[in-house]
Amino acid sequence: MASALRKALEVFDQEMVYVNPDCGLKLLPKDVAFKKLKAMVDGTSMVRRELLKH
Repeated sequence: MASALRKALEVFDQEMVYVNPDCGLKLLPKDVAFKKLKAMVDGTSMVRRELLKH
């Protein structure tokens, strides 16, 4: 997730990048959906910390 965000930030200004879950999570088992959402949160937090250092 963090690497995908970094790639997006190479193309778009950070003010234009929003991290939102894509459709389809409701069709997944709850534990799988939770892991995917956690990866989004963790990756976003990591990139935010990197951006704050600059």
